[in-house]
Amino acid sequence: MLTKRPKRQYSSEIVNLEDMVPQDHFLRVIEKHFDWNFVYDEVEKLYSKVGRKSIDPVVLVKIHILKFLFHEDSLRKTYENLKYNNLYRWFIGYNLCEDVPDHSTYSQNYKRKFCKLEKDLLQTVFDKVIELLIDYNCLDMTAVYIDSTHTKAYANKKKNHKEMVKIEAKKYQKELDLEIALKGLHEENLTE
Repeated sequence: MLTKRPKRQYSSEIVNLEDMVPQDHFLRVIEKHFDWNFVYDEVEKLYSKVGRKSIDPVVLVKIHILKFLFHEDSLRKTYENLKYNNLYRWFIGYNLCEDVPDHSTYSQNYKRKFCKLEKDLLQTVFDKVIELLIDYNCLDMTAVYIDSTHTKAYANKKKNHKEMVKIEAKKYQKELDLEIALKGLHEENLTE
């Protein structure tokens, strides 16, 4: 028997975003084990005590984490997906009806604030993640992979691994800087 759904009728529903995110989702694991408070310590000196409220810097960092974890093509696309993706909203702590930050928010914060830090903010986050993984014995420090070839390392394995991690973090930072620069050039062309 053929079943046809009736035309959509709009109705009000009470929805809890917390219930929409599966209990075993890896973002819940991140939220449970990762303490984001160090971000406030890193950026506190960049913010004024007076004036209008800023967007929480942890939210801006988490959006970058989402871009990385879900292999988004660009930061703009990640910000666009924030509008529709309930999982993303849950991770950054926004309600369903709350307006999410605009895509230019991070680039403006980066240009005006984050670039003034002694150490790159995303590098600091990356280092904290690595420390946490080491603390929980989630990283195997006994082997090094080079060009998809398994090679046993006989040198100081911890030092070698940290160098590789720094290289990857710097590569990601360069991609981000390029994206922000291209966005700036695009905006300049539009204003002319």
